[in-house]
Amino acid sequence: MESQKQLIKNILIRFVSAYLGCILIGLIFYQLNIFDAKSWAFEFILYGAITAIFFALLQTTTIRNAGAVYVVLIIIGQAVFPKPYDATFSLFWNILEYVVIGVVVYIYWRYTFSEGIKGIRPFLLAVYFMIAWVLISVVLRIYTNWYDGIAALIFSNARHGLIFGFGLGAGIETGDLLLKQDNTEIKET
Repeated sequence: MESQKQLIKNILIRFVSAYLGCILIGLIFYQLNIFDAKSWAFEFILYGAITAIFFALLQTTTIRNAGAVYVVLIIIGQAVFPKPYDATFSLFWNILEYVVIGVVVYIYWRYTFSEGIKGIRPFLLAVYFMIAWVLISVVLRIYTNWYDGIAALIFSNARHGLIFGFGLGAGIETGDLLLKQDNTEIKET
């Protein structure tokens, strides 16, 4: 019973800290636009929640359970907050983004977070997201055959990926520090 309480506590601390990291960094750079479901800045709310839950579950449960919850959250997110584009393009865009976000978070968790490179992990996650958002931009521009203003779009998405990734990474790092402090206090008593 105690281990279940500790597991739930770990999941909640990891989720809340990562999600708050996304929200705070989103508020700093995009102000209240992050709360407008029709704005692209809403990704700090939607993707932040889904990504924070996915990472918290990767840290505390099996990859299979975390992946299953991630897929369910994607379906719920797509149903409740679809992008305001045409249906085919929106579905393709969202599936591509969710897959890439899941891969980025998994790679971060598997190869970076567990390696013990403490001080720069938020910056590494920011770079991972920057690369991911740039690749998504290029793939979608090739898919839509639209190249006008692609340089501005790539720069904008690179900036957006850096900001989102740093917010998520800083939140994850904060949650990790809170849990280590909590575990230290438990061991001392």
